[in-house]
Amino acid sequence: QGPGRGQRLRDMLEGDVKVQGEAKALADQYNKELRALLKAGRFDRRSPQPMKFKCVDMLEASLVTFIHRPNKPTYFMESYIEGHFSKYNGNAGYVDRASPRLRATPQAFSHFTFCRTGGEKIVVD
Repeated sequence: QGPGRGQRLRDMLEGDVKVQGEAKALADQYNKELRALLKAGRFDRRSPQPMKFKCVDMLEASLVTFIHRPNKPTYFMESYIEGHFSKYNGNAGYVDRASPRLRATPQAFSHFTFCRTGGEKIVVD
């Protein structure tokens, strides 16, 4: 017999925290490369709508386990961000092309993560 439901949930949440950390590390790499391109004068601003330098960041996630409570409940936590959230892309190919605030950054970052991981992973919002 495998681990109980509580342990399976904790294992799943630990995986979520790990993936969130990987996404944050990829965002840091993306930003570093963008800054290097900008510094080297290789950031293309010639298009009809010049690109703007936009960094990417990910929320840091953590788990909190109350070890002295019955069944040791575990909670997934990340910072609360106030305001409206716009979804720009998804892992099934969705890209919001109808938004009046169309952004290239989410697609550029997703493409970067796919290439950087050798096609193993892709980070979307």
